[in-house]
Amino acid sequence: MKKRLNLSLIICTLILFITNDVMAQREITAPTLEVVGEACGTPTNSFTFTANLLPGPAFPSNNEFVLELSDPDGNFDTGQNIILGRIIDPTLNDAAGSGLKELRFDNVLVPIDANSDNYRVRVNLTEADPDDFISGISDAIPFHFFNDNLEIILNDRNNVTFCRVTSFTKVLDVRVLDENQNDIDPNIFTWKWFTITGINTESIIPGETGASLTVTQPGRFVARVDLGRCQNFFDAFGAVSNRVTVELKDVDDVVITNGVDPLEDFSFCPGDIKELTSGLTDFSNGYQWFKDGVALPGEIGPSIILPDNDFGGDYYLEVTFSEECTVRSDPPTTVTNEGSSITEPLPERLIQLPNPLTLEVTTDAPGGDVTWFAQSSIVFTGALDGPTTSIETPFTGLHRVEIQTNDVCDSFLVSETTIFAATGYFIEIGVQGGGDITCDQNPITLELINMFGRVSSGDPIPLTEAQIALFDFEWYKDDVATGVTSLSLTANQSAIAESYELRADLRAGGFTGIESNPIVLGPCTTAISELVPNIVTPNSDDINDTWGLPASMNNQQDVEVTIYSSNGQIDFSGVNYQNDWPQENSKSEGRNGVYYYVISKNNSVIKKGSITVRR
Repeated sequence: MKKRLNLSLIICTLILFITNDVMAQREITAPTLEVVGEACGTPTNSFTFTANLLPGPAFPSNNEFVLELSDPDGNFDTGQNIILGRIIDPTLNDAAGSGLKELRFDNVLVPIDANSDNYRVRVNLTEADPDDFISGISDAIPFHFFNDNLEIILNDRNNVTFCRVTSFTKVLDVRVLDENQNDIDPNIFTWKWFTITGINTESIIPGETGASLTVTQPGRFVARVDLGRCQNFFDAFGAVSNRVTVELKDVDDVVITNGVDPLEDFSFCPGDIKELTSGLTDFSNGYQWFKDGVALPGEIGPSIILPDNDFGGDYYLEVTFSEECTVRSDPPTTVTNEGSSITEPLPERLIQLPNPLTLEVTTDAPGGDVTWFAQSSIVFTGALDGPTTSIETPFTGLHRVEIQTNDVCDSFLVSETTIFAATGYFIEIGVQGGGDITCDQNPITLELINMFGRVSSGDPIPLTEAQIALFDFEWYKDDVATGVTSLSLTANQSAIAESYELRADLRAGGFTGIESNPIVLGPCTTAISELVPNIVTPNSDDINDTWGLPASMNNQQDVEVTIYSSNGQIDFSGVNYQNDWPQENSKSEGRNGVYYYVISKNNSVIKKGSITVRR
């Protein structure tokens, strides 16, 4: 009987202990997202989460309630938890015998690197012992962030057309721009690619998650930043690219017509309306007209109206359907001028140099009458008695020549120019052949590129070759005359910076000390005039046993050395050359008598030559 009483007492004590332990804990319900089911965050929106604090004992008065975000897989034990918000309210820490207290987390921002459908949230306490409360954990909540200021561009917004091919490969690239039109690395995002299969229907392309897609079949394609269950929300805010159509097209030959019949006559008089038109007039295509093999500036539409002067020649049209498909009219369309032309017209603008200035035009007209005007005044009129007609004029302003021919078309030909007085002159110099200046160019030739007269409006007007011949020139180096008076100068680059200018004086006086833009050569830390040995004697006497290069060329990551045998086979090739050929790295072990080398720096050849091996 006593044993049974003791057992009952133990059981009652244990039940009381467990009950008191449970009553010592307070429960916090799982947080819920107010209003919507996904946290689709942008730089300008936020969210509210709520949870309930159930009755129970008090927490420390300085305790704070924090809303925690799990790792992307929904785990809280990986150390990747993020605090989304906190509540500082001492009254919530008081003991509560009954009723619920709401924990409200307002203005919660989605972390900018959040991108998972499987996040979970919970409420944690900063001061309370974890044994004193139980926090509920939410169900999975999608958290995704996308900067809705970004712009996603697929294939530079260009469709792709292949023509006259049976197979193709095309890489479609995504470009991402921020609100300032700066490029953002597209590889920081995970992508989803789709083919558009119908109206409002798409099919995902499995396995494609990168910022580019290789296409080998026609179709319509679109790229999206992978934003899980927030995808539809963010599509409306720029997380989707433009759609790109890739197609194979059977393109007929591009035909030039005269508006009615492609076989009609293309012979005109200068006064006729002379319009050439493409048989393809889709303005989504690109067009470029050519005359006698030269592209005509500005003529980029499906039709062209020919000028009244010098319009005869062979015309063709290039139609560009996409970067991959350009079709040219073939054969060219020959346009015949049944009348006459001014074959060498006046320049559009001229500087008044010398004064008076001679104006001259050349024509193929068989004869007729010619009239010259300065502004609106006639300065000469008479018969056209040869292929050229000219005047000398001391006037500035608009000048015009009119020729009324006596050819079968009674052609009326006009050419005009505006003459300006120069307020000054300047010279443009550059590297012969164009391009940038590098230390690999040695020696280097500088030359006059152009010379201009500057007018009162500030506009530059190029001088003619005959006008440039009216000046005396001299090259200067660091403001010191070199004595070189030609229009070009060959100079050696050095390890110090040296400034070159071309200066000119007008031989007739009035304008002297005219200066060009300066060109600075150097400083070149690599002395490209450095000697490369051309003899190797591998006889173990420690003199020229190996082919040794200057310090600027050996053991350099950006310098590649290639050595060829006399039959053209590569004997050695590599960077960071260690001055050890042929003893260490010759395929032929240096047994041939003559080898050839090429030394390149940053993929540009800086030295070539031969090596003689003597044993």
